[in-house]
Amino acid sequence: MLTLGTIKEAHTHVGIAKYGRPIGLDENMKVDLIVIGSVAVDTTTGAQLGKGEVHLNAILHFLWLLN
Repeated sequence: MLTLGTIKEAHTHVGIAKYGRPIGLDENMKVDLIVIGSVAVDTTTGAQLGKGEVHLNAILHFLWLLN
């Protein structure tokens, strides 16, 4: 478990290698939050502008398949 002192390092490339671990797609885990970057999102239609759209759609499709 991360402490308040290690969180700042843990979100960097070095910290990911130090504190993280590889996981497989078949590993059972609970996801509380997914953050995908976008340049802009239309709040009425959900349309997105930016690199995150393809990734978000793939993740949501994958999660939908799991349920």
